[in-house]
Amino acid sequence: MRDAVNGWIGELLAPANVDRTVRMLVESQGGQRQVDTEQARRRLADAQAKLRRFQDAINQAQPTRRARRLRWTTPASRTH
Repeated sequence: MRDAVNGWIGELLAPANVDRTVRMLVESQGGQRQVDTEQARRRLADAQAKLRRFQDAINQAQPTRRARRLRWTTPASRTH
């Protein structure tokens, strides 16, 4: 029995069948797919907005970090 189940699963997930298997799994979810798609779009948009804010903060901090690094790497600053 185990070998039969493993063979069946292997056939479903074989590279030649994986697209069909995934399509069948998505279709089996019925109307839930649209809700999940919209939720995924909102989550993606939120994540992209957060990423942009983080990137902006990093970009704004770069001149300060660069100046601080230069200040601490110059010979005159090493005497402190």
